[in-house]
Amino acid sequence: MEQIARHLLRISRKTGRTFALIALFAPLPSFANETFFIQTVLPKLAENGCVVCHARDHLKPNVFVYRELLPYLAMGTSSANNVLLTKMADLRPLTESLASHPGGQRCSSVDDEPCKTLQKWWQKEFGAAYQAEARGADQ
Repeated sequence: MEQIARHLLRISRKTGRTFALIALFAPLPSFANETFFIQTVLPKLAENGCVVCHARDHLKPNVFVYRELLPYLAMGTSSANNVLLTKMADLRPLTESLASHPGGQRCSSVDDEPCKTLQKWWQKEFGAAYQAEARGADQ
């Protein structure tokens, strides 16, 4: 399975396309990463108002559930290019007048909160694996 994930990653980097299957082959979450999510990510999402809609089973994903939010973070090619971050920062609106996130733009840029914290979470979850893959592709 790891070879399939690496192959999808190579294709994704070459074509600029993201494959949802990457989320299926992502490394299993660790307790330390889930702790980081609970202690660091959740407070930023709460401060931003995400829990108003996404914590009462009103809208999916439920941001209080680590394993429910993790696949959105996994779909992408980097900490600044994944489904969760691009939706929150509205980097790819559906049209000029229609945001991709019905709740509006939640980060004014990828470097503002809570997107900044989401990038840190991505690095904790996937950074080492992606860096190892990049080193292997360069050789």
